[in-house]
Amino acid sequence: MLCLAQRAHATHIRAGNILTQRLTDLRYRFILIVYTNRVAVDGGVDDPTATLDFGDGTSLEQPRDSKRLIRNDTYENIYYFEHTYPGTGSYRVGYTESNRNGSIKNIGNSINTPFYIESLVSVVSGVSVVNYSPTMAIPPLDKAQKGKLYVYNPGAYDIEGDSISYRLVTPKQAAGVDVSGYFTPDNMTLNSVTGDLVWDVPQEEGLFNVAFYVEEWRNGIRIGYVTRDMQIEVLPAKNDPPELSKGLDTCVVAGDTLIFEIEATDPNNHDVRITSTAPTGVYQLGATFTNPPPFW
Repeated sequence: MLCLAQRAHATHIRAGNILTQRLTDLRYRFILIVYTNRVAVDGGVDDPTATLDFGDGTSLEQPRDSKRLIRNDTYENIYYFEHTYPGTGSYRVGYTESNRNGSIKNIGNSINTPFYIESLVSVVSGVSVVNYSPTMAIPPLDKAQKGKLYVYNPGAYDIEGDSISYRLVTPKQAAGVDVSGYFTPDNMTLNSVTGDLVWDVPQEEGLFNVAFYVEEWRNGIRIGYVTRDMQIEVLPAKNDPPELSKGLDTCVVAGDTLIFEIEATDPNNHDVRITSTAPTGVYQLGATFTNPPPFW
């Protein structure tokens, strides 16, 4: 794999992943999604371009397609790439940039540690041409509370119906190079089937990064994976989660309509907003809620 030289500036990256789509036997589209600090408190700068290493000795720099403020301190940056491979094989598609944001508790000197993510694609002839990597409906940024059970799920789905599994890995700072001094937070586990990331329980406030593979399987053979490098901010405990007063556990015949109510109350008497992260085209949901509170 081609090793790319890092640029001298710092972008202070929080999280990211690379999604893939097979267009023809040898041609692929890649979607790089990177989450960066809104305010360059550590001297960071904007990143109008990104370079992707295709894993076959070639790379390409592309301009950013979109930049969107997703919360008051973070931008979502999206870049698109297309590439034709020289032949069949497995290729690790990688992105490297300097650097991660500062003050990450489980990465020593994170502000001077490069950010690296990769996805694996298997170029095989004679199989179904169109294939998408697993897509995740939930962004790789979340908040936890000190001393309280934390559960996160990326909301991964595969539109072709391929099987998905999950596996914790060590974050990387370059291709094949683990982040120096990294440690997985105590009592953190990842369910390989459901994708539930459970931290029982955070004991320290601050920023923490973790990484995991979302692996794609077809007929018992792994055909690719996406590395998700995500960031969790642990805050002081000051809130209790809403409680669902009604649950749903039922079976329905494919094609039938299922209608049910979800009721939630908040033990701290806060307003409650119920939203859906179902991907368009997979679930068709229609619901309205009044007076939604702001994100916390």
